[in-house]
Amino acid sequence: EGRRYLDFAGGIAVNSLGHGHPALVAALTEQAGKLWHVSNLYEIPGQARLAERLVEASFADKVFFTNSGAEALECA
Repeated sequence: EGRRYLDFAGGIAVNSLGHGHPALVAALTEQAGKLWHVSNLYEIPGQARLAERLVEASFADKVFFTNSGAEALECA
């Protein structure tokens, strides 16, 4: 019916990225052809670039990616 909605809900172990946005679908499709998951034990160039962008766009001096809230608390 042409209605638009903002998705502010997140589930368990998921990202709140909306549903089927063309740019997100394209990025996920491209990445699926390369690599799906790598542990934080290894250097990930794309992750390093994202960390630099987050530092530039925020108050943070560093970025630490975690797999869970427990890891985030341990880091803190």
